[in-house]
Amino acid sequence: MEDKLIIRVVWWMQGIMMILALPCTLISVIMLVAIVRGSSNLLIVFLLFGAFAYFGWANALSKIEITNNDVTVSVFYGRFRIAWDEVRSIVINSPFIGLIGNEKRVVLSLAFAGKYKEKMIEFLNQQAQKRNIKIDRDGEPFPITHQNARVWW
Repeated sequence: MEDKLIIRVVWWMQGIMMILALPCTLISVIMLVAIVRGSSNLLIVFLLFGAFAYFGWANALSKIEITNNDVTVSVFYGRFRIAWDEVRSIVINSPFIGLIGNEKRVVLSLAFAGKYKEKMIEFLNQQAQKRNIKIDRDGEPFPITHQNARVWW
């Protein structure tokens, strides 16, 4: 088994997301300036372009790093980590995988993993078998947000 597996959004999807996020960011900044100057009717446009910019950057800059010790998800808005010793169950609800611990949750997305999708699932299966972690393959839906797992360094 490898010591570390790093998964990023596939390069072509990363490029598309960045190409779309940049103009949306610029337009949302321009709309924000107009709103501050008194054009309140542009609020909807600002929110729409702001949301596209946010989700574009969040997806383009995301990374999942799986090691023998822990799993770290780095996204535009922060880094989230859970140690394998803390994981009590793995819930697979495609395209999301939830690593669930006591009061803690880290969510992995397979949506843009590309060719590393199978490697990632294999790595998770090996850790689950090694550590006797329950895997629920047709799991109940879970919130796709991380819980109590933010790291600041």
